[in-house]
Amino acid sequence: MGHKYDKLGRKDIILLHLSRSATLDGYARVTQELGLDPQALVAEVGLPPASLTDPDLKVPTSAVLQLFELTAARAGVADFGLRVARTRLFSNLGVISLVMREQPNVRKAVEALAEHVWAQAEGLSIAIDDTDGVVTLSASIAHAPATSVRQNIELTLAVLLGLLRRFLGPRWVPEMVLFRHRKPASVALHISTFGCVPLFGQYLDAIVLRAADLDVEIAGADPGAASQLARYLEFVAGRREADFVEKVQHIVALMLPGGDCQAANVARLLGMDRRTLHRRLAHGGTCFSALLKRERAELAHAYIAAGDRSLTEIAGLLGFSSLSAFSRWRRQEALTAMVQAKPT
Repeated sequence: MGHKYDKLGRKDIILLHLSRSATLDGYARVTQELGLDPQALVAEVGLPPASLTDPDLKVPTSAVLQLFELTAARAGVADFGLRVARTRLFSNLGVISLVMREQPNVRKAVEALAEHVWAQAEGLSIAIDDTDGVVTLSASIAHAPATSVRQNIELTLAVLLGLLRRFLGPRWVPEMVLFRHRKPASVALHISTFGCVPLFGQYLDAIVLRAADLDVEIAGADPGAASQLARYLEFVAGRREADFVEKVQHIVALMLPGGDCQAANVARLLGMDRRTLHRRLAHGGTCFSALLKRERAELAHAYIAAGDRSLTEIAGLLGFSSLSAFSRWRRQEALTAMVQAKPT
């Protein structure tokens, strides 16, 4: 399969990711309720008709993302992903749901989801940050700006909330819900779904909850069965080791808005020293400064192209201390690109 490159010369890795067609569960029903033809839209993005009926069919993740954004635009609804999420059952995750159900407590169930979510949708990541009694469960889709995946991100967080409520009770409400994208005109369905008013325009997409919630035990759990199911899942789907360079790039993207995206801090989050980080990146054919530069360039391109943020906001999201520092960096990047493009 050939690679595609964007204007920055970046390889579009997301085209190589595959998802189970179960990620389309509920899509046809909601689309028809909105007066649209799901089969026609599926065909328009290049997905086979069977993707709406065979949950285990593997399809390109990029096409699924495109389908949801296209459908939301055609229907003129900003909450399409949430509408689909409300149709989802626990069984949608297949074997992953069984692995979660047999964990001793909610924390282990969420960790199992984070570890095995690739079997449902490659390119989707669930990160768990537990600091001072507050847990942040963040979702991200590899190499995709917030503006191009908002429907699937809202779907993912709504599904994650549903999973938590299965163990914590149907009336459980998170402390906060965060989204990177802009606030839509109406948030009625968001409030109904999450039980609180989400915060938009944030630096990550996440559900925030108390650490104590994750310590709740799951009645009737069988850890032995969970272990066997996990091994079965790896046997059926094929074991996937996360690419270290991609993992570091994901962490860099999350840390940029805080202004503390330094090699030592990234190494600490990965449980290693700075020297080990540099050695493993070198083994992957890159270095930390190159990753930082690339991630900034990709995000800057995406934010500016979206046109819904000021340059001052973008500067902060990219970790610059001021707009002037961001402007100097952009001029230097433009100069470097010109030099590299000049024929020798």
